[in-house]
Amino acid sequence: MASLTIQQAFDLALQHHHAGRLPEAEQLYRQVLAQQPDHSAATHHLGVIAHQVGRNDIAADLIRRSITLNPNAPEAYSNLGNVLKEQGQVDRAIDAYHHAIGLKPDYAEAHNNLGNALRDNGQIDQAISAYHHAIAQRPNYAEAHNNLGNALKDKGQLDDAIAAYRQAIALKPNYAIAHSNLGNVLKDKGQFDEAVTAFRQAIALQPNYAEGHNNFGNALKTEGQLDEAIAAYRQAIALKPDYADAHYNLGNALRDKGQLDEAIVACRRAITLRPDLSQAHDTLGNALKDTGQLDDAITAYRQAITVKPAYTEAHSNLVYAMYFHPAYDA
Repeated sequence: MASLTIQQAFDLALQHHHAGRLPEAEQLYRQVLAQQPDHSAATHHLGVIAHQVGRNDIAADLIRRSITLNPNAPEAYSNLGNVLKEQGQVDRAIDAYHHAIGLKPDYAEAHNNLGNALRDNGQIDQAISAYHHAIAQRPNYAEAHNNLGNALKDKGQLDDAIAAYRQAIALKPNYAIAHSNLGNVLKDKGQFDEAVTAFRQAIALQPNYAEGHNNFGNALKTEGQLDEAIAAYRQAIALKPDYADAHYNLGNALRDKGQLDEAIVACRRAITLRPDLSQAHDTLGNALKDTGQLDDAITAYRQAITVKPAYTEAHSNLVYAMYFHPAYDA
């Protein structure tokens, strides 16, 4: 720092930051702040680093301080929104994104971020509008096209969602998540061969993409390729051991294969990771019923219904298990 001006040090910090060298960037931002404590940009970017490494409480404090120092920085409001959204404060995040857009109406990233928050909040039509605004400002914004596809899928507009995902992929051919999302919609449309192709492409582009392997497994299972589906689920779990949905899907496929003891283990693991995963409780009940453990099956079905009272299939399975249980009158 002794041989650098404050501006030179800050510019070098930005270079490190953009290159992903976070420790080097953090050290330089702190050196800038040691010389100039009211440097709003260094404070802001230090907060961004805190967010990137998961220290969101610190990130929120730093970014708010930067806004106090410079209330007219739209990027700070947008990044504050990102932190708040990750903290589960979705309404406050939406307010922050609106503030960013008020300061910079053509701020494509803020429109996209706003769309994500609105979608999380269940405001799907508003989210779609926000994504369209982002794309209007930056037509080649692949992530916004992908996110638009997600919102259109939520609305049940599957053909439009497919078009949005294909546009994202056209703009960014190595976009693994968009390939996987495209595969999910194609599967929902019954276009299983095309879905499998999309999932294979996603995995080829990003072999450590656990969600891609899980989605690939779902498509394979739908086509009756249980061994291949089980292998895909196991790969997803190897990459992400705490992936509850993959454990549940594995359990479901193992039950279909008749590997009941393994299915029970997989479903119990899914439930340990996500006690609110009603399908896992129901599938656990089915596997337990198949092995003659009716008491435990009834408990599992009741738990599925506790988690999701309107779960019709679990109610039906519970009645069936109770009908064949000797302790209950037919």
